[in-house]
Amino acid sequence: MQELIEGIVLCLQPLNLAALAVGIVIGALFGVIPGLQNITALSILLPFTYLMSPNHAFLLIIGVYVAGIFGGSITAILYRIPGSPENMATTFDGYPMTQRGLASKAIGTAIFSSAFGGTVSIVIFIFAAPQVAKVALQFGPIEYFALIFFALSMVALIGTSPIKSLISVLFGLLAASVGLSSVTGTPRLTFGTDYLTGGFDVLAVMVGVFAIAEILMRITSGEMHALKATAKAASSFPSMSEVRAIWGTLLRSTALGCFVGVLPALGATAAALMSYQVERKLARSGSRFGTGEMAGVAAPEAANNASVGGAMIPLMTLGIPGSASAAIMLTAFQIYGLQPGTSLFTEQRELVSVIYGGMFLANITLILTGLLAVRLFSRMANIPFSFLAPAIVILCSIGAYASRGSLIDVVAMFGFGIVGFVMERVGFSVSAFVLAFILGDVLESSFLRSMILFDWNPLEFFARPFAAVFIVSAVVMLIWSCVRRPLQRVPGVL
Repeated sequence: MQELIEGIVLCLQPLNLAALAVGIVIGALFGVIPGLQNITALSILLPFTYLMSPNHAFLLIIGVYVAGIFGGSITAILYRIPGSPENMATTFDGYPMTQRGLASKAIGTAIFSSAFGGTVSIVIFIFAAPQVAKVALQFGPIEYFALIFFALSMVALIGTSPIKSLISVLFGLLAASVGLSSVTGTPRLTFGTDYLTGGFDVLAVMVGVFAIAEILMRITSGEMHALKATAKAASSFPSMSEVRAIWGTLLRSTALGCFVGVLPALGATAAALMSYQVERKLARSGSRFGTGEMAGVAAPEAANNASVGGAMIPLMTLGIPGSASAAIMLTAFQIYGLQPGTSLFTEQRELVSVIYGGMFLANITLILTGLLAVRLFSRMANIPFSFLAPAIVILCSIGAYASRGSLIDVVAMFGFGIVGFVMERVGFSVSAFVLAFILGDVLESSFLRSMILFDWNPLEFFARPFAAVFIVSAVVMLIWSCVRRPLQRVPGVL
């Protein structure tokens, strides 16, 4: 706790505070704009940190890292277009709240939940970093496969049709398999083109199936008008009674977000979706999830911001980044010749304190700036969509091109936009498709490494207690989700 207090005092120095504030503004802006997420902002800013002191550089990065994840919730709530994959689950209940004229309340809930999850995760990060990192260090490819398999099985519960959700997951895994295998180097489904050897860019896919597909849906349905969200700013943040109602959701989602954030390659997207599904199952009003439940906004936003603190645990103690953004921070450590681990905490105590204080203040600032900005953000819904659609298309195209510098990624974005539009029309789960696409490569590589490690003996998956529990739970969940509805039609069975 002493390091946290020292870090806050250091961060309040004018130049340090300015660096943190600039990072928060840039992160929020990149998060709000679909296609330009915090990893893009961090990649652009990283070369400029050569000219800064370590304290200023890391405060700038921390501001972008923390605010970028929250910023994407704004467009997710107002237009059902997540600014980044981390905010995908926020669309499930955030957008229905906007349609009911509760955009301000939804944004206020997102701000409060983000700040809560992020702040608590920083406290956990400070006190439990060494212990939690030791647990994550025990995870091998078998455990990663089991955890991701379990996460994807939970996705099957999204939507009204488990079968269609399962098909969406399989379609996402198929799209993720395009390109060279990360383990064997074997080309799959490339059709002889050089572009497909690298697979589809995740940013182009995500922006296409959400942003472009949403624009196509609006055009075909004629809904190009403003949503007229006129809720007063005074009623935007949750009241004390509403906070008490979602208190359990905030605690569970924060804990789950921290845990998932510790595990490399899963990150905030998986944390948000897993948290949403957990709360949907536990809530008495679970059947109303997806229609504008406040808990449906609180759960993913608390989880995805809590994963930030979780991702810092293996980064700072073991030098293992828990997310792509944490990997950028690891690069920053390398730029300044710093090695994460025990030596960092003993030889660079001031920098460690600055990182603690910066992450704590960045999360607190979300609430303070939200008090000023929530009215402006909610009034964005009053802008006719016919004015916004061209700007969104342009910005999405820039974001898709900037990711890998390829015009073909822009073409792929529009192609997946059509795919997303068709999936929405026929009732398939776009969210399930995207999550499976994001996790598909990790799932495949973990499975192949496990099979190679144990001489292609699948029984080894059940010799590990952690893996066995998650695999069996996933199979039971999948079977139950598929047979539940047919059994409900049989009198006296359910």
